[in-house]
Amino acid sequence: MCSSDLPSTDYVTVVPPAPVEEEVLLRVTNLAGQVLLCERRAPAERYTVTVSDLPAGIYVLHLQGSHFRLARKMVVGR
Repeated sequence: MCSSDLPSTDYVTVVPPAPVEEEVLLRVTNLAGQVLLCERRAPAERYTVTVSDLPAGIYVLHLQGSHFRLARKMVVGR
């Protein structure tokens, strides 16, 4: 689940449905599938992504571990 369905201007927080106990791959893509951010993150209860450098638009935040995949739409506004 993302922190809000309202347009975000600075950051977005995603909370996996279950605790994550492994390193994950976090990616942000635009609707054309271009990867704009790709990084490995340590295990956590929630993940925060800074979106202040992204232009206004609709993006997809992908969170992937060895046993799960999560994709959530996020809206960046200005």
